[in-house]
Amino acid sequence: MKNFIELIVLVFLFFCSFSSKAEALVDYERFLYSDEFKQAVWRIYGFDKRTSGTGFFIGENHFITNFHVISGILESDTKDIILSQEGSDSILRVKRVLALSVFYDLALLEIEEGVTNSLSLRENQLDSGEELFLTAYPDGVFTRVKKTGDTVYEDHRVYIFPTDRSFKLEGSSGGPILDKQGQVAGVVTSSNANLLTVIKTNHLKEFISGNRGTVCVDSNFYPFPFSNVETCIRTEMRELEEKIEQGDSLAQIHLANMYFFGIEVEKNSIEAFHWFEKAAQQTHVLAQYSLAYMYCNMDEKDQKFGEACHWYKEAAEQGYAPAQYGLARMYYNGKGVEQSFKEARHWFERAAEQGFVLAQYKLAHIHYSG
Repeated sequence: MKNFIELIVLVFLFFCSFSSKAEALVDYERFLYSDEFKQAVWRIYGFDKRTSGTGFFIGENHFITNFHVISGILESDTKDIILSQEGSDSILRVKRVLALSVFYDLALLEIEEGVTNSLSLRENQLDSGEELFLTAYPDGVFTRVKKTGDTVYEDHRVYIFPTDRSFKLEGSSGGPILDKQGQVAGVVTSSNANLLTVIKTNHLKEFISGNRGTVCVDSNFYPFPFSNVETCIRTEMRELEEKIEQGDSLAQIHLANMYFFGIEVEKNSIEAFHWFEKAAQQTHVLAQYSLAYMYCNMDEKDQKFGEACHWYKEAAEQGYAPAQYGLARMYYNGKGVEQSFKEARHWFERAAEQGFVLAQYKLAHIHYSG
């Protein structure tokens, strides 16, 4: 009888253990879709709502977002920067900017009123095929996006991967990328069709600890330290210029994007073109793609499809899916190169295999139309 009772207890413990493990497997999904988690992620925008993005709390009063999200808003008082959430009347305001990084596109803000929910940062590096999720406010609507394929590009600063959304996620900048445990595995900095560009967590950790970027709080005025944002930005711009003088291609690309989008500098397509070309000549795939894109989208009288085709091909042969798609379109339309549906199909397939949704759509259309 005793042995029978022991057996019953062992069976019971086994099923309890199995049940708890099974429950643990879905805990992360329950967490990612819970209101508790949502409270850590907020939309951020200026009082005029012309510029908006996403951010998240990493402590009771500490909030992370992209530098480019707050850059345009900083022309006014920091208290004009507003945090809100869909379906809630709660409004939070920024007390001061604690730190920023122009190169890594990060900003650490102190919020006037604290929150009870915040996110933790992942410790180890990501696997290329690992399942990840974005939680953000594209177009002001709280949305979750899932990673659907392997990383298509990576350097020491960012990685890029495809998602299950087939359009550009306006407003997702600054949103946290999460692993299955709900830990932050990166920060979104831009999107292209269904591809997200994500800042790596190791740089986020170093930024938070003060080892990257510039601290904006002047401790000389303790106990009433203030936030000198303009000085911070000037310091960061000088450091960016130093990287450029050293021939850093990533810094050249970053400056080109700043000129292209008008971030902290006046919009200037000539300067953007110049710095993209500098980096492209160093065989940097992102610069090659951007340069080709600019050649295709200049004023009609200035378009140079032959040059565009050249740079698309340089980037496409390095495996960059958007460039493969761009090159396929050149062949398909016979712009800058002799028309070839065979070559077009080849490059559409290469991009589609990497999960680039525009290529998948075009390839389906080709098959459908014969």
